[in-house]
Amino acid sequence: MTMLSRMINVGTAVHKPGSIVRGTVKVAELCDGADLDVPVCLLCGKEPGPTLWLLNGIHGNEFVGLRAIQKIKDFHHSLDFKGTLVLVPIVNITAYRAKARSSPLDGLDMNRIWPGNSIDRAIHLFAHSELVVDRIVKEIVETGGFVISMHDGSTIATCAPYVGYFPHKEGELAEQMARAAAVTGFEFVWARSADYLRRQQPGTANQILSELGIPSLLFEAGGVGVADESVQVILNGVLNVMHELGMTSEQASQPVRQKHIQEALWLRATRGGLYIPFSPVAQATKSGEALGVITDLFGDELASIVSPNAGWVITQRGIGPVHQGEFLVEIGLALE
Repeated sequence: MTMLSRMINVGTAVHKPGSIVRGTVKVAELCDGADLDVPVCLLCGKEPGPTLWLLNGIHGNEFVGLRAIQKIKDFHHSLDFKGTLVLVPIVNITAYRAKARSSPLDGLDMNRIWPGNSIDRAIHLFAHSELVVDRIVKEIVETGGFVISMHDGSTIATCAPYVGYFPHKEGELAEQMARAAAVTGFEFVWARSADYLRRQQPGTANQILSELGIPSLLFEAGGVGVADESVQVILNGVLNVMHELGMTSEQASQPVRQKHIQEALWLRATRGGLYIPFSPVAQATKSGEALGVITDLFGDELASIVSPNAGWVITQRGIGPVHQGEFLVEIGLALE
């Protein structure tokens, strides 16, 4: 896979071949006049080549990708590769400071409002997250390259390792993303449909960047604390994509066989109570199989959470209290 090769600047970080350059992107101004900056780091390879963006922390309580980015920086400290890695460990800074999924400044899910909006086009009463996304998108569009958006199950759930992409339309862009997804080494590969995204997850980074003509992958792995195994999955996936892009000559190990997902179902809490999960992530499930149970405070069963279809458990909520309507389990359906 070949991509445009050029020197890039991101915010205050000015590209310098063979160097590690840190900087910031100003995304907003706070009520006390202080600037709100998103930290960035450019790993500038010794030779020219493609640009690969690594985004984490669109949700402020997801840390697997953050740890993976730290390890990638250490792994490539010699800068013996072609092109540029743009590291953005936390996009949603105010949510990260609050140790929360969404920013306390507006409560918006930052991964449902891409491509954001400029201040003169913002649609929410409190529009902080819109402005942040708009600024980051402008940086990505200006520099170009390939984007990996990293996520996990945060502090409440665990995700099986899966890579997703949105083949917006047939052609070279879709083929680029399909090839990159295939080499990641992730256990599950999901070509996400427009119908699913409209219905379940509109306005995600992966979807909107693809629609803008920018190749993009979604990485999901781990959660509920940072596990070394999940961090390594993300790290290997990045290294494999770098190899596919022609940035490196080395490729990490891959599983023998990947499973392809066609669609996904979200199961929610039908009652309020204590959720107790049964099935671990990546496990195959049958139609009618109980994946967990909701009990009252004394252990009496209120509701059984049953899989409506055969597939795989790709996200599973951990044990804990739930209100009616909260997300519990995601089932991946096999590609037919």
